[in-house]
Amino acid sequence: MAGSGTSFTLSEGNYSNGQVLVRQTDSSNNLSANASLGAVTIDQTVGAPLVELNTDTGVSNSDGITNLGQVNVTLAPDVASWEYSIDAGANWVLGSGTSFTLAEGNYTNGQVLVRQTDNSNNLSANASLGAVTIDQTVG
Repeated sequence: MAGSGTSFTLSEGNYSNGQVLVRQTDSSNNLSANASLGAVTIDQTVGAPLVELNTDTGVSNSDGITNLGQVNVTLAPDVASWEYSIDAGANWVLGSGTSFTLAEGNYTNGQVLVRQTDNSNNLSANASLGAVTIDQTVG
């Protein structure tokens, strides 16, 4: 494939040594030797994390009602950082470890969000916990 200018763009993926080669032709039509880019990984995306209640203690194990506020987060292997929001993304809190705890209350679908940034500085889409109720009051 002939190029023009002084740069080109590689698609996302892993390229082995010798897979991406560059050569040039001068005005006298002399062709240079191939130059290898070397092994390189182009990383432009990271998937959204998985976010779920640690324990659903409601009537069923999937009704989104619990007396425990712990939310577990499953992150990408190459995650650099992650953050969560409890106000639909208006404000973000830097996460630590692989969980956080919600205070007692009702949270609507899309209110509790988690996102992650990988080592290549790609920001994921938001993952929503869904609608949950943290009920720690007897009565």
